[in-house]
Amino acid sequence: MVTYLRDSVLSSTTLPAPQMPGVTLDGPAIATELRTLASDLSAALGDVARETREAQATLVAKQRALSAYDASFTGVASVVASLLTLTDQPELAARVRPSRHRPGRTAESTDDASDAGEASDAEPVAAAS
Repeated sequence: MVTYLRDSVLSSTTLPAPQMPGVTLDGPAIATELRTLASDLSAALGDVARETREAQATLVAKQRALSAYDASFTGVASVVASLLTLTDQPELAARVRPSRHRPGRTAESTDDASDAGEASDAEPVAAAS
């Protein structure tokens, strides 16, 4: 609609005399201003579209990197936990065992996080004398 107004109606139409004294409308000047604004808007929309594509590509790359890290961490932590278990060090093996629920973290760190959440909800225990 703006294109139609800008290119045909405002540029070439001769307007009737104003019905109110002192009111004027310069159609060609308005058409020129609309051309400028439409050009600026088109450039801005192009920038927004480009930035949206870049953001999507960045998000995909981030998700791939996180997935690769999680897979590597789980594999390495499992091997280390197995080796520690073989060398009769179950305490250390338990500390490096990967979490089944939170990829990229050890089972102990997720247990600590859940214990901290439970501890903050619990009432404080009075020290026994």
